[in-house]
Amino acid sequence: MNRLSIILPLLLAACLASPATAAETKTLTGKVIRVADGDTLTILAADKTQERIRFAGIDAPEKKQAYSAKSKAAVVKAAKGKQVRILWRERDKYGRILGHIYVDDLWLNHSQVEQGLAWHFKKYSKNKRLAAAEVLARKKKRGLWAESAEPMPPWEFRRLPKRSSPGLSITKGPAVPNSVKASTELMHWLNTSSNVRHNAGCRWYGKTKLGHKCGEDEGKACGICGG
Repeated sequence: MNRLSIILPLLLAACLASPATAAETKTLTGKVIRVADGDTLTILAADKTQERIRFAGIDAPEKKQAYSAKSKAAVVKAAKGKQVRILWRERDKYGRILGHIYVDDLWLNHSQVEQGLAWHFKKYSKNKRLAAAEVLARKKKRGLWAESAEPMPPWEFRRLPKRSSPGLSITKGPAVPNSVKASTELMHWLNTSSNVRHNAGCRWYGKTKLGHKCGEDEGKACGICGG
């Protein structure tokens, strides 16, 4: 048996075992016409169809979390109204393309994490550059990492109980009495010492020595619960 007959089967096995190949990566181009938040946008493709794009490998703050507006604003500034190139392989369960977005040479996914405006979504991504970008952002205290308290990741925030009525009891904070009318003034707590606002799902709601119930626009949002 010659060496070639041994090597060829091994090479074939290696190719079949590979989880992805360059041929599986698709390219899509279009103009950004809408930005939903710090990790989702909509493009108008060349064939005039619209596609929603979810940034692959990252997770930006939810709308009620701190830095949500800044994260979205960064995407708007970098991409709104511009032509982008998207490298992608699959869609998520909502039908959105999971892609890496490029504005010329700017890799938006990486930029969002590097600026401290999104997390590396480690559950779904093993990308070493995105991981390194988060490490750097934390070290430099950029964006959401500038807060003294460890910010709550959006995937944890999404698991918080939904407050459908003011009478709903939440185990992480005091229940709001059923007799009280729905009011945002009773769904937040302002620590008057630090001027930090906590929502009813936060462990610090009603727990500070100095404070009172407040509206959703008072003080600055808690870095843990998003206020």
